[in-house]
Amino acid sequence: MAGVVTANMWLIMAGIAILLGAQAERQGLLMHNDSDLVKVRDVMLTEYSILSASATLEDAVEHAKHSLQDVFPVVRGGNMVGAVARQSIFEALEASGNGYVQGIMTKAFQTASPDDSLIQTLGRVTNVAGASSQLVPVIEGEKIVGIITPQNLQRSMGMLARRARHGAGRGDGQTAEDERD
Repeated sequence: MAGVVTANMWLIMAGIAILLGAQAERQGLLMHNDSDLVKVRDVMLTEYSILSASATLEDAVEHAKHSLQDVFPVVRGGNMVGAVARQSIFEALEASGNGYVQGIMTKAFQTASPDDSLIQTLGRVTNVAGASSQLVPVIEGEKIVGIITPQNLQRSMGMLARRARHGAGRGDGQTAEDERD
């Protein structure tokens, strides 16, 4: 059930991204290519917590309670091997007692590059059956440089929309960013 709700969150976020792109295009904020409007780097979280695949569930709960994150990348030897949701940690601990994060992590996920188009990335994430829709790790080279979750995407898209409205309200074709330069 949670997977269905989370998958629907990505569809909602994809719709918001497309709507924002259409609004910006209507306001003349796009250059020539609408896929260049919002890049993954514009919305990714760059400060996030990770969990070790060998961490116990009790250790993960302790770690999670000091974070606002809902989903955590799981690493082994510096490489991302999965993702686990805060709720899954609590449910597994309650159902089975203490175990290891690697036993409950999701191993299927889509990745993105910082320079990927957000709209194209969301399309790819929402069209992949069976893949984790809780987290999109942003990879540069072989290193995780950020993450996108439905929750942070919702907040980021709201901020980008406000910035676009503020810039479009000038009437001189200049955005707030142009004005600062």
